Amino acid sequence: MVGALDWGRMNRFKSSFNERKAAQATARLLRAAGGSFDYLMLVKLLYLIERTSLLERFRPILDDEYYSLPFGPVVSRVMDLTTNKAWGSTGFWAQHIAKDSYHLVTLISDPGNDELSESEELVIDRIWNDFGKLSKSELLDYAHALPEWQDPGSSSIPITVETILKKGDKSELAAAVARELEIVRADRDFFESF
Repeated sequence: MVGALDWGRMNRFKSSFNERKAAQATARLLRAAGGSFDYLMLVKLLYLIERTSLLERFRPILDDEYYSLPFGPVVSRVMDLTTNKAWGSTGFWAQHIAKDSYHLVTLISDPGNDELSESEELVIDRIWNDFGKLSKSELLDYAHALPEWQDPGSSSIPITVETILKKGDKSELAAAVARELEIVRADRDFFESF
């Protein structure tokens, strides 16, 4: 039996977000959309991809950080990359993906797909097929109805992996999966420090 998570320790280890993998997943969505897509809808679809992967595969694809914002749940680091608030403007993301002043995200060059597994690509494609053709208001309504989303007022509220799993009817596995991700992240942090 897995004990309660040590949240103080968990908070020391941030997600092992992979900018290259995020760009490749985003590019897959952008290709399906014809090369460009609405920024807000994109971060919603990427959140749904992460949520679906966690609930079905018990591991994330992007390993981003998740937040409840007034307009629904989001993948935080992708949102920052898209608005150029993270990693400056010269990283891998910026070489392949751009956002214009009208909230349109565009694929500017192919980032490849070597970071994505076949099962991850299947999740991305399924989310696109299920939600990619919704209107912005339909997608926002759907995102606001997700059980892990909380209205943060004018702020933000973190959404943990454990919360996503519990609210997605995976309570019996939530603590164990969250603990396993904590161990994987700690190992990556340790080996990346050399």
